[in-house]
Amino acid sequence: MIHRTLCAPLLLLAACVEPAPPVEPQVTSHVARHELLLPTASKIDVLFVIDSSPAIAGHRAHLDEQLPALADALLDAPRAPDLHLGVISADVGAVGVSGCTATGDGGQMNQRGQPITGTFITDAPLSTGTRVRNYTGSIGEVFRGYANVGAQGCSVSRPFDAVRRALDPATNPGFFRPDAYFAVVFVTATDDASEVDVASFAKELKSPFADPYRVIVSVIAGPATGASSCGATSAPRLHALAASFPNRSGVGSICEADLTPAIAIIPQLYKSVLAIQCWEETPLDVDPSTPGDQLDCTAALYNATTGTGVILAPCGPAPTSLCFRIEDEQACDFSPGSGLTTRLEPRAVSLPRETRGWVECVVAGPSDENL
Repeated sequence: MIHRTLCAPLLLLAACVEPAPPVEPQVTSHVARHELLLPTASKIDVLFVIDSSPAIAGHRAHLDEQLPALADALLDAPRAPDLHLGVISADVGAVGVSGCTATGDGGQMNQRGQPITGTFITDAPLSTGTRVRNYTGSIGEVFRGYANVGAQGCSVSRPFDAVRRALDPATNPGFFRPDAYFAVVFVTATDDASEVDVASFAKELKSPFADPYRVIVSVIAGPATGASSCGATSAPRLHALAASFPNRSGVGSICEADLTPAIAIIPQLYKSVLAIQCWEETPLDVDPSTPGDQLDCTAALYNATTGTGVILAPCGPAPTSLCFRIEDEQACDFSPGSGLTTRLEPRAVSLPRETRGWVECVVAGPSDENL
């Protein structure tokens, strides 16, 4: 009887204790999705419009010092884009003005005695990772001579009209590519004297593109108002044009010792849009026992117009068909960051402008939704 008396309370106590809650599984990975960098964004056409009027004479020596650095900055990226680099003067003539012809230089490019095949500079990547160029020597030194338009042009400087003429396919065949980004850099000691109003000209610059964000404007000139410290006149029209391109324009004073900050927006574009796309999270090696990174990634392309798509395979050692690769990238060595980017190969492939893409990888750690 004593045995039964002891057991009954124990059984009753056990019945009152609730079972422990199930242990939630620990989330150690998730799938991260990025927009895929496409070769359609790897081209940029850069047009320098340089004052050739007598007003620029006092600035010519300074420009000759700075021009090589301006050209070098355009290729200052771990993977520089397919570059077209052209120069025109702002002289399109003026009727009845002493020292001016009726048409001036008419927006036409020319070699100016430089070792260039053609009338503008080309510097483009090949699928092998090397580059093909139409000039000999360094781009900075070639550009120094190529961009020297002198100071004997028409005193009526009309850079807006010069750009309009330059972009006519009959004027400079092959320079302007509708599938490329377009950057125009104005270098002048005076303001624009074209008859077209600023808003209309800004609209003209954007009109060839379905995406107006493909147009970048840089201005190296005098101040928007008032006098400068180096003799350049105020340039309210040029400053107003730059303001018409928010987040994709740069303005610098021609009086500054270093002119490159005015075009910094262009190489920044390479890293953010044209050439570099970084993984902030590290793709997970799903099989650490196998040599090399064994990543669980999927990529696809689709055409936004036709609605068709294709799944891409990871690249092998020497790809001949379109594939994707996740690799180390110096420009991605920031904190926090994985130091990796996604690349399409072969690098010389060309895709329709309407093409979009994405890549998904299993990455380490829980997603924000699981935190």
